[in-house]
Amino acid sequence: MRRLNERNKTDVCYALYDSTTITQDEGLYTGENIPQYGEVQVARMVVGIVTGTAALEQYGIEDGYAIKIVTDDTDCPITTASVLWLALGDVAPYDASVAYADKQCAIKDGKVQRYDFSSESWSVVPYTHVVTRVAPSFGYITYLAKEVSVTYEAN
Repeated sequence: MRRLNERNKTDVCYALYDSTTITQDEGLYTGENIPQYGEVQVARMVVGIVTGTAALEQYGIEDGYAIKIVTDDTDCPITTASVLWLALGDVAPYDASVAYADKQCAIKDGKVQRYDFSSESWSVVPYTHVVTRVAPSFGYITYLAKEVSVTYEAN
């Protein structure tokens, strides 16, 4: 089985879609769910830009997708509706012993956060893409993702 070259891979942060069931004070199910995302994970994948106009591709007619992502990890849990953080550089779990530079990112409190040197504080980085298609194959999985614009309001 052919593996993807490690030198072509980059870190991709992702969070899986999840939902929480709403219950009443008595513990009764209300029939409603609160959509949310799990903790951020990091995987090494090959990321490429889909170019050109609409074309007949592996998924049918391909139109409007921004990014094609390929992984050779056939156990990768990413599904449609998972969210991605792309083009952030190397993102690792937060380490209190590291001196972070301005605009450097880390996974802190289960979220991708960026350090602001001027205010000496961390701010949550909203996700940049949503996975819209998943195409598993022999030895690899291909994902198509659309770019989204998200704003985050602190509670």
